[in-house]
Amino acid sequence: MRYNISQHRDTEAHIMSFDARESTIAKLLNNAIYQIPRNQRLYTWNEQNWNDLYNDIMLVADETAKSHFLGSIVLKQEEGDTGVDVYTVIDGQQRILTLCILINAILYQLKKRNMVADAKGTQRYITTTDDKGEEREIVDAENNPLIKKISNRICNLEIDTCENLNIRRIIKDLYTSDTDKLIGSAFFYFSQKLEELNNIDLLHFRDAVVATQYVNISSSTEEDIYTIFEILNARGLPLNTSDLLKNFIMRYIQPQQRRDEAKQIWNEIETTLGSKIETFLRHYTTHKYVKKVNEKDAYKIIRDNTDPHKTKDLLDDLKKKSLYYSRITDPDIDSQDGIIYSFFNQRHIIVYRPLMLSLIHQYSIEEISSKDYNECLVFMYKFFIAFSVINDNKSNAITDAISKYSEIIENNFDKETTIEEWKEGFKEKLPTKSQFEASLQSLGWSHANSIFSDSRHKDQCKTVLELLERIKTSFGPVGDYTIEHILPDSSSKDNCLIGNLLLLEDNLNKKSKNKPLSEKLSIYTKSRFATTRSFAQRYQSCDFDPKKRTHYIAKEISEYINL
Repeated sequence: MRYNISQHRDTEAHIMSFDARESTIAKLLNNAIYQIPRNQRLYTWNEQNWNDLYNDIMLVADETAKSHFLGSIVLKQEEGDTGVDVYTVIDGQQRILTLCILINAILYQLKKRNMVADAKGTQRYITTTDDKGEEREIVDAENNPLIKKISNRICNLEIDTCENLNIRRIIKDLYTSDTDKLIGSAFFYFSQKLEELNNIDLLHFRDAVVATQYVNISSSTEEDIYTIFEILNARGLPLNTSDLLKNFIMRYIQPQQRRDEAKQIWNEIETTLGSKIETFLRHYTTHKYVKKVNEKDAYKIIRDNTDPHKTKDLLDDLKKKSLYYSRITDPDIDSQDGIIYSFFNQRHIIVYRPLMLSLIHQYSIEEISSKDYNECLVFMYKFFIAFSVINDNKSNAITDAISKYSEIIENNFDKETTIEEWKEGFKEKLPTKSQFEASLQSLGWSHANSIFSDSRHKDQCKTVLELLERIKTSFGPVGDYTIEHILPDSSSKDNCLIGNLLLLEDNLNKKSKNKPLSEKLSIYTKSRFATTRSFAQRYQSCDFDPKKRTHYIAKEISEYINL
């Protein structure tokens, strides 16, 4: 669909003419050339990005999902060249480059398997022919010339020579920079994945790639593009929060000469966050504006709470908070905060991240001391165990409180009162001590008893056992382990409970198999886990009762958590 919209600039009417439509990659990579200027950023996608794209497309290929949506691609129309449309890529270059690499990998596989007709049909998404009969690469990236070299080399490979080619050596011989190594790694990554597919599945995957959907936005001027985004959003076209927010910032950044700098900062944000950017923006919105939001609402809330004349301030804050968010999602596990962030990440618990953002911010500007910051995170860790693990409450039951206190800590922080106010507010959500101990005493895990056999029970017990270990040692990484049943779990329901479980290294667990407790104790003394060694020492001279130990553990954890 094509729109002509009258916009007033100063005293003259300005008529925008632009094209905005939902389309597919098959239509994008067809009889057109897409230029990526030298001044745009180099290729930055990494294995996580490649893996996300591959898996999303594979869901379509195996018919698990109907389609994959790639977001918006923004183009500036240039003068045509010998019968071929020419566009400059304003936004979406990383996606276009990755798709070009992926399609080249598909073409190589088809040629290698002597699938002549399919290879010929696929090559039309890599090259086009102009009015002079010359073959032209569809993606012309001046800033990443290796893409063009790979396309040229793969397209000109003779099918009967492909099977015995050392493709790695051929591609690596084209390298001239570190960025080339990244592009080559992307090609090798996709090639290895595609190698695992049979011929039919490879074609299904190729078809899913070119059927990938996106929103095509094109105009003859870059200025108009920034206004177009708002219009399309209002009309309900599916645009990502990050696309809309980037556009909002670029549209209003002042003076306009600073737009290139703003683009660079945004590129750094995208590089830092990668595929996590949409989740980050949702959590950023919650921590900043006390809103429980989904991804659809995040842009509108940020826009409505931002003075257009202060978009540079917003951009700087996003850059700063993106680094905080990376600290949460990719933690340093040698630090105490990193251990706690890793604990939540391993369990895919992301609901606390707005609160984490606010705490890191106050710590970074020295409103919270290092000691208080770590104590806040330990409090969050203890609260999660008491609220969600032992009492089995759903995470969404705490989202309103997280939204409330994230915003207070971020925007209205008082050294004397805020942290205590937050902790007291969370404590109100907890069960009584007797309820807590009763819930803990019912925890257990066993393959031999259907009541305790699912993975949720196992995860709960692992968390409690790790907590017991941390009570006896420092707050450090626990490391790899197995869960050891002290007495046979098949003989009694009580033997499935938490009181009959220990952390134990895999090799020691195997040595303990089918042995009586009297023989296991000497094996337990060799464990690196303090709780396991302490158990062995305690029960050298007294009888072991799993039920009594369960009561003891409940009391010990209750006293430790003491929220």
